[in-house]
Amino acid sequence: MNENESGRSRSATPNNSETRGLQQPDGPKQEMDEMVKMLLSKDAQIEELNKKNAELMTQIMKLTNTVKTIREQKSSFINDQKKDQKRKIQSVLEFSSDDISDDGRTANTRTLQNISGVKIILLSVEFQRAINIDSGIRIVPKTVDDYRKIIDIFNDHNFPPHTFALPEERNIHAIIRGVPIHFLDSEIKHEIESLGYSPLDLVRLKKKGGVPMPLVCEVLPKSESNKQIFNESILFGLSVAVETQKNTGMIGQYHSCQRYGHAQSYCTAKPRCVKCAQEHFTHLCPKRKEYSKNVRTAQFASLSLKGT
Repeated sequence: MNENESGRSRSATPNNSETRGLQQPDGPKQEMDEMVKMLLSKDAQIEELNKKNAELMTQIMKLTNTVKTIREQKSSFINDQKKDQKRKIQSVLEFSSDDISDDGRTANTRTLQNISGVKIILLSVEFQRAINIDSGIRIVPKTVDDYRKIIDIFNDHNFPPHTFALPEERNIHAIIRGVPIHFLDSEIKHEIESLGYSPLDLVRLKKKGGVPMPLVCEVLPKSESNKQIFNESILFGLSVAVETQKNTGMIGQYHSCQRYGHAQSYCTAKPRCVKCAQEHFTHLCPKRKEYSKNVRTAQFASLSLKGT
């Protein structure tokens, strides 16, 4: 082989360095393609995960709504039970053996009359319990209808009981703070009526000694519209606060029958004089300075001991 042929053969056959130089550009391209494929697969996985996450969120929302509905139904059921129980508990009637009798009858006759009267009541209606207490007999009816039946029986047999108002018959007592003392009750009532409410009564609260306070107790019929009075904050252009009437926690006494635990409303007991224990009002008692006998001395003493 001559020199020309050997030169052509060398020139026609590339060396290793040239071969590596020609193949070098294909490496990064393949890596880029692989990275693109990997990113696309990652995007597909992310999209699939997002779909699954959306489905899970939908299921969670459905479960949350279901749980909320169940809780609302449970709460409504519990509230209804509480209302029924409250109606049963608060429908209490009490009457005293002393009030059933007349002065001209003997003790045995009064006892027989009391027993027969109690039998008539207990056999005519259903009740939760009937128990003997210091002031007489307490009957707790089961339902409102039984409560009204007992009231009718009391009226038919001239039994003077005292009882309490049913929850649906109770009025709204709103305490208005910040009403100046120089405003008349009629002016305050007219102002409240101008706000769209229908007050039944209005009382200016006073301190000991009859000193008026900037507090007014407003009595309204029980309705949803009248409940909005607690949201009022302006009266006569002045800022006021309307609150519910709070229970003092003290044992109340009705000074007509001289008994504890109830007030004037729903009491039909005969009046008792605190001076002579006779059946008349204390201010009509002929004894002005003599205190021969007190009404229910033992009851007063026991309550005084409880108070201490």
